[in-house]
Amino acid sequence: MEDKTRIAASLQAKYEEMCSWMETVEGAAFSEPLVEGKWSIGQHAQHLIKSTEAVNQALRMPKMVLRSMFGK
Repeated sequence: MEDKTRIAASLQAKYEEMCSWMETVEGAAFSEPLVEGKWSIGQHAQHLIKSTEAVNQALRMPKMVLRSMFGK
């Protein structure tokens, strides 16, 4: 359980750090890719938020449920 708590706390700290950094980015730089065909900063942020939500949801589930869904 301590590992889950540490992981969740670390994710929260990194999320807050990312939000603070993103507040310093100007509008056009946030929404337009720096390189053609690559993601913008905003798209990266959206991906990180969606993937972190899934990890946090999994961390809240009992091990038994995760094992039944994905195996060992």
